[in-house]
Amino acid sequence: MRKIVFIAFFVLNYIFSFAIDKQATNKLDSLGLKQGKWIEFEAHPASAGFTIHDNENGSSTFEDQYDEHKLNIYKLKGRYKDGFRDGTWEIYSASNRLVFTVNYNRGLIEGQFIIYYKNGESLVCNIKHEVKAKVEIYLKSGVLKKINYVSTQELLEYILY
Repeated sequence: MRKIVFIAFFVLNYIFSFAIDKQATNKLDSLGLKQGKWIEFEAHPASAGFTIHDNENGSSTFEDQYDEHKLNIYKLKGRYKDGFRDGTWEIYSASNRLVFTVNYNRGLIEGQFIIYYKNGESLVCNIKHEVKAKVEIYLKSGVLKKINYVSTQELLEYILY
């Protein structure tokens, strides 16, 4: 199964690469470092949802469930500076729906991270390199639905996986 996923990822990456405007994207400088606007593709196990658990001690934990038999292909659009992701990156589903926005500072996730759900709701958090991150869940109307504080490490593991 893993071999099929691996092969499918590279085949799809090869096919999608022809749809990219090569004139203004995916450039390397004279040192071989990525610079400027880039469009990349990544494959990840499909998420079956996530849960934020409120613990008795007042803390919360973040748990994501994955379907190992499904694969999501994502298109990532953003900029590189000196070989590092920098600034706001947009992550799109295979159907070209905006799924996430992530802010990078010299390759590290830092600042605003937003998940856009199909039902119009969104999850917004501001990642600072602290123990806990404040996670806000908004309704489609923009009204705040819920606030949780979760482990920044767990949140980063979710984002990076």
